[in-house]
Amino acid sequence: MNTGEWKNDPRLANMDPVKLQYIETLAKQLSSQSKEQLLPALLSLQADAKKNRISFTDAETELLVSIITANMPPDEKKKIEMLHILAKKMAARSS
Repeated sequence: MNTGEWKNDPRLANMDPVKLQYIETLAKQLSSQSKEQLLPALLSLQADAKKNRISFTDAETELLVSIITANMPPDEKKKIEMLHILAKKMAARSS
């Protein structure tokens, strides 16, 4: 997906604007990360979201992963989905 193209997805129309702004910030920060830095960056951003009392429902997270991975090659898509599963498990442990 082209940079910024995800923002035009009509499924995001009902999402809280604060969450959308956070996602945009996240996208900008992650776009500058190498693949090796991606997981630590995601974990740091997850902690930042929690600190700022921003949380996403499972449905919102599934939607975001779906949008992000829509046009990825299968191997990249699988990596993102695995990161999503890992992040979900880590979030469950910290609750």
